[in-house]
Amino acid sequence: VQNIAGNSGATGVRQALNTEPDGYNISFCHTAFIVNYYAGASDLTYDDMSFGAIVGLLPAESDVLVCRPKLGISKLSELKAYTEEHPGELIFGAASGTTVLVNGLKLRENGFDITLVDTGGTSERMTAILGDHVDFVSVPRGNAKDYLATGELIEIENDMGIDISCPAYYQMNFPKGTDPAIIEAFNVAVADIINNDEDYAKRIYDAYQQEPFYMDSEEGEAFVRDMWEEFSTWNWSI
Repeated sequence: VQNIAGNSGATGVRQALNTEPDGYNISFCHTAFIVNYYAGASDLTYDDMSFGAIVGLLPAESDVLVCRPKLGISKLSELKAYTEEHPGELIFGAASGTTVLVNGLKLRENGFDITLVDTGGTSERMTAILGDHVDFVSVPRGNAKDYLATGELIEIENDMGIDISCPAYYQMNFPKGTDPAIIEAFNVAVADIINNDEDYAKRIYDAYQQEPFYMDSEEGEAFVRDMWEEFSTWNWSI
């Protein structure tokens, strides 16, 4: 396993997909692969690979929308009302090329007049919100829990019932031209682990609070291509 940093996974995916299609090289990424394309960080699409499978899911409830107490907001409806009275004033700490950017785009699509500012990864967003450099952010609940407990941060409750989430669907894909028989054998092995291995299920829950999740090559590719089409309808400018 080789971890390749850069562009929220775009660099690693490109390197993996440029290798020989011999079954020994597989890329691992998630929904940010699509975000990278529309954010202008990558020109790769699903046409540039042989799709393997969706092998995991980081659910939407793993992230939490938070602000500082001085903002006086604890509900999404209050946040929207504030943006209507003060258009463009509130700054949402986004991260270009990541699923967090989608959170901000969905807020704008739902009528929240906010300003999106690229503040980087999770640790940078936490620094930005705690330092009052942005007004609210979306971060993993685990990163915010201590500050929520002390009252330094306030969770913004989604009392409007609107979907502003972007779940991370983890994918393993092969270089274009990989023998379909290899991909089929890969799916048999992966499906057995994800669906039947109790130790695997316990380990990913203990480490990440995730449940096993799997879509095979055909179902998974159809799913992410539908997601690709949905993302294409949004305004991606920050």
